[in-house]
Amino acid sequence: ARVLHVLRLHFGVRPDPGSGEPQAPPAPRSSGPEGRRAETVHMSAALPHDEAIRERVRSELRTSFVISAGAGTGKTTLLVDRIVNLVLTGFLKLDQIAAVTFTENAATTLKLRLRDALERTRSEGRAPDIVARASEGLASIERAQVSTIHALCTAMLQERPIEAGVTPGFRVADEALSDFIFEEAW
Repeated sequence: ARVLHVLRLHFGVRPDPGSGEPQAPPAPRSSGPEGRRAETVHMSAALPHDEAIRERVRSELRTSFVISAGAGTGKTTLLVDRIVNLVLTGFLKLDQIAAVTFTENAATTLKLRLRDALERTRSEGRAPDIVARASEGLASIERAQVSTIHALCTAMLQERPIEAGVTPGFRVADEALSDFIFEEAW
């Protein structure tokens, strides 16, 4: 049985830059896919107060987590860090990862940030295997399942409609049609 570790990120986690609190240290080098310890990627220079929890999410690549956090706590940044670490260590390929968000805007932002992080890694002149993995991730980013839960479910149903009991070639109702159907039914 798999265990999901629930971690809560707190609002207002970033220290004030002038407070003298610790800033992000230089990222350690990866120990490679065998050790599965990721090279830490920090998207911000200020360390959050819950950095120990965030570091677990970034580096414990064999552990599944549920992240509970409000707006503005850094969930997207943390998810980008984790996905990039999964790809750069060779633990998973980008097209083997499903990153699910609630809004189209969040999915678009996540995909753009992933692209930026992989491009930055590729251009930094790192070890050839890391650059190759970043390049492979960039080549597959448009096929990566970085989407809303609705889009993920639609893709799964379209892939196997008969097994799912839906009409092959179905389409998802847009908002206007959905509203019309709802009004007709109720």
